[in-house]
Amino acid sequence: MGVSPRPRVKSASDIWKRESLGIERSYSGMLLHDAITRSDAKEASELLKNDADPDYCPDARKMTPLMHAVSSMRRDLVRLLLDAQADPAKKDAMDRDAMDHLDLAVNDLRAKSEGV
Repeated sequence: MGVSPRPRVKSASDIWKRESLGIERSYSGMLLHDAITRSDAKEASELLKNDADPDYCPDARKMTPLMHAVSSMRRDLVRLLLDAQADPAKKDAMDRDAMDHLDLAVNDLRAKSEGV
C-alpha cells in the first residue's frame, strides 16, 4: 500500500487550516520570504501573525525577508518585520546586514536619479 501524497498548500491561509499536516515553521518562513519578495504586505502580515520565522533564509545568498524589504525600500514591510522581531543584525552570505542592504539600495537609487 502506497503513501498518500500530502495535499498541496496553495496559500498562506491553507497552512492554518491544515495544521494537522505538521507543516513546520520553516515552511511558513519560506512563504513569508516569497511574500516579501513579491511585496505582498497582506500575506506577509498573515504569516507573521501565525508565527512565520521573520529571519528565514531559503537560499545560498542568505538574504532575510528584512534585507529584501529594505532593498526594495518598502517601509511598510520593514516595519512589519521589525515589529515581528526580525533581526536587523543578521548577515547574508556576503557578510552584509540590513543596513548594508539599505546603503546599497540608496546608492542604486542615487545612481539612477543621476543618470549613471
